[in-house]
Amino acid sequence: MKRIVFFLIYLAYSVCTIAQTTSITKISSTDGDLNFPIITTSDSISSRKINDYLQSYILLQAAHKLKGAAIFDKCKYTEKKLSGLDEINYKVRKNTAKVLSLTFDIDYLAAHPNPYTLSFCFNVQNGELIRIGDLLTLQGLNYFGKKIRQKRAIVIDRIIGKPNKSDPDDEEEGRADYESCNTYADSADFIITTKGITFRKTNCLAYIHETDVLDTDLNVTYTYTELQPYLTSFGQQLFTDSVKDIHDMYFASLDKPLMGTINNAYKIVLNLDLYHGQPGGSCNYYYISKGTTIQLEGKIKGKQINLSATDQDGDKGELFNGTIEGSSIKGTWTNLKTKMSYPFEASYQSK
Repeated sequence: MKRIVFFLIYLAYSVCTIAQTTSITKISSTDGDLNFPIITTSDSISSRKINDYLQSYILLQAAHKLKGAAIFDKCKYTEKKLSGLDEINYKVRKNTAKVLSLTFDIDYLAAHPNPYTLSFCFNVQNGELIRIGDLLTLQGLNYFGKKIRQKRAIVIDRIIGKPNKSDPDDEEEGRADYESCNTYADSADFIITTKGITFRKTNCLAYIHETDVLDTDLNVTYTYTELQPYLTSFGQQLFTDSVKDIHDMYFASLDKPLMGTINNAYKIVLNLDLYHGQPGGSCNYYYISKGTTIQLEGKIKGKQINLSATDQDGDKGELFNGTIEGSSIKGTWTNLKTKMSYPFEASYQSK
């Protein structure tokens, strides 16, 4: 009888824990221009995974190293540094007991302002970053990849019109700007909302008559009903109210944080930030003991991956040369200044 009582208490506690939504605390810089969320879920490991990813990706510092307004110290713009983040604002697109979806509006200031937006979705029960391939089947990825571009093309036609206006050269230039922007569906850039999934296309500008700039909304939204035939098993469970527990649902990917070591001793986290299969603009790694990210650039060719870190003078300081096997990378890390080389490995780890 006692076992039954204890089981019922445990079950009730589990249901209550899963039913909780994520708590979000806003941290602001002293001038109020930089605003960032600190995520607290019912599980401390999940919270740390989400905060570490967001802060290392945007603020260049893993969350477990800095607290409060100090999280902005590595990245904020100052006249002394002459470059950095000048403004950050975020919006919560969806916050439930299963998923957290956020967007960030960011202005990076250097020689010129550089505004851009970022989107992130997480399974809040285990801290897992959600990629579009976790939600859509291969058939769904191919289907929506075509449909998204078709819908955007209709918007482009409506905005630019036919290229036979009074000054067809300028109109054709504007069309070329937008059509170039619509070369790829970029379905990996998405947010989960209360209505469905919005596939985002940001910073698409068309220049008309040289000085007139069009910044048109090319986002495309599909409702859950439209998505339903193309959802994976995880996608079905994520968007179904009857399913509460998704904390054991993990999906290996190179495009998620990779845990590993250099010389089998120094623990690192590697984020490739893949864009069309290549390391993206926010590719970085950091030592867990230090937390400060080191930006990387490079390329993938077949199963070979080559990454390099460049110092402030533009000189390459470190190299990662490795071989990809599934969601793992093994190879050699080299410090070009000391000429020392050590083995490194990094792989997707669910926990």
